[in-house]
Amino acid sequence: MRSVFAVIGRGRPAPLRINVGRYAGKCKENPAQPETTGNIGQCAEHRLRCDMIAFYCAGNPHMQVLVDADACPAVIKDMLFRAARRAEVQVTLVANQYLRTPPSPFIKSIQVPSGFDAADARIVELVEAGDLVITADIPLAAAVLEKNAQALDPRGNWFTRENIQERLTMRDVMDQLRNAGIETGGPAPFSARDAKAFAGQFDRFLARHSPPPRKAE
Repeated sequence: MRSVFAVIGRGRPAPLRINVGRYAGKCKENPAQPETTGNIGQCAEHRLRCDMIAFYCAGNPHMQVLVDADACPAVIKDMLFRAARRAEVQVTLVANQYLRTPPSPFIKSIQVPSGFDAADARIVELVEAGDLVITADIPLAAAVLEKNAQALDPRGNWFTRENIQERLTMRDVMDQLRNAGIETGGPAPFSARDAKAFAGQFDRFLARHSPPPRKAE
């Protein structure tokens, strides 16, 4: 039997052992899985806890989607609401203001006190390994990645360990230019193309990471 020692957090070995062979190769839990994700190499590459091997293969029943909702476009929120009901995945919106959400056990909103980065701090507190955070905020995305979760912006662009430092540096440069009185412009208006790109990336994420919907009795 092949097995592997778990590595949890920042390289700290854990006593847990699991049978990696069960999840390596073709997924045994979900034959319709479009690609193989439950392997030792990918788990080590993404620095995920070893119990995430099973989650990535069969679907993580505890995975949640957290939304940095104050600046999230309405069309993206609507997509997330529909996906929450369809895939039975918990979607939680975090904002400084009250948000009206559709009635569903899979959708909720959290209002935090107004204040700089209050919503970001709450998201970082709630997020766990394997979760997905929807945000355009680069420092928040960096904090999410540090917790072994994933971050996707509303335009369908992934924040990764490979690109986050470059994006943080560029953000700092632009802040310095603006503080010096130099006009830097802003992001392009959110477009239908952006919404389509987000939908594609989010649907692929759900196909890989969400558990199969429960069968009707």
